[in-house]
Amino acid sequence: MSDKTSVFRFKKFSIIQKNGVFKVNTDACLLGAYTARFLERATCLASTDNQYLDIGTGTGVIPCMLAQITQAQITGIDINKAAVQVASENFKASIWSQRIHAELVDVLQLETQLPFNIITCNPPYFTNSLKSPDSAKNLSRHNDGLSPQNLLRKVGELLDDNGCFFVIYPPAEAKVLAEYARRQTLYLQELVQIRPLPSKAIHRILMRFGKKRAKTIEYKELLIEKQYGEYSENYKDLLKNFYTKL
Repeated sequence: MSDKTSVFRFKKFSIIQKNGVFKVNTDACLLGAYTARFLERATCLASTDNQYLDIGTGTGVIPCMLAQITQAQITGIDINKAAVQVASENFKASIWSQRIHAELVDVLQLETQLPFNIITCNPPYFTNSLKSPDSAKNLSRHNDGLSPQNLLRKVGELLDDNGCFFVIYPPAEAKVLAEYARRQTLYLQELVQIRPLPSKAIHRILMRFGKKRAKTIEYKELLIEKQYGEYSENYKDLLKNFYTKL
C-alpha cells in the first residue's frame, strides 16, 4: 500500500489523500453536489436536528460537501480502517469538525436509535471482475459484500419515512438497483443520466429514492464536458460551490 500523500483542495475544505484510499473522483463529487443541490431546496432536511449517513465514505469528501451547505450531523462509515483514519483526519481539519465524524463499521451491521434523514452512497459496482492486488482497493471497488439488494434492504431500515437516499451507479447496475428498490418499498423520485462528452454514451446514473412515491419521476441529463477540457455550463453550475476553479 502506497504512503504517498496528496491534497485535493475545494473552496472551503481540503481532502488529504493517502494510505491507498481511493482518491477524490468525479463520481463522488457529482453525488455530493447533486445531494447538496437538493438540500438547498429542501431546507427542512438541512437543519441541525437532521442526521445524515454516508456509506463507504472513503476520504470523507461527501460529508464535507454536505456539511458546507447544511447544519446537519453527519456520519461517514467505511469497512476500510485506512479510509476511516483518513476521513477522520479530514473531518478534524475542517471547520465542521464538531458535527461530522467517521466510524469503522459495516453498514449491514449498523444499528441506530434514530433514523437518518439523508443517506448517500457511492458504492462498489465491479462484480466478478479482475481484482486488484491491493486489498483496500478491492474493498472499495467490488460489491461482493455489499450487493444492491443488501444495500437497499439496509437503507430501508435506516432511512427516515420522510428522508431520501442518493446513489450513483453505472447504467447497468442502476437498472438492477431500481428493480430491487421497488421490492424494498423505496421509490425512485429522480434520475439523472451523466454523459461525459456529447459524443460519448451515458456512463453514470444519479438517483434519488424515498419511502414516498413521487407524483412523477423526474428524468434529467447532465453533460460534464462540452468538449475535452471544457466543462458544460450545467456541470459548472452544479459544482460551483465546491470546485476552486469554477
